[in-house]
Amino acid sequence: MRAQDFGLDRWIWEPSLDDLLDDPTMHTFLLRDRLSVDHVRTLVKEVRQRLARAA
Repeated sequence: MRAQDFGLDRWIWEPSLDDLLDDPTMHTFLLRDRLSVDHVRTLVKEVRQRLARAA
């Protein structure tokens, strides 16, 4: 299957991680799973640091 088969060739804008984490709906999902935006941001930062050290 190709991206065009799903209409993905018309996908113009993709939200950044910051955009997603600023979304109130995302806050609701995170709270449901007992997470916070700060926790996710910290985790992402730590993973990026580990990957940078490993490279």
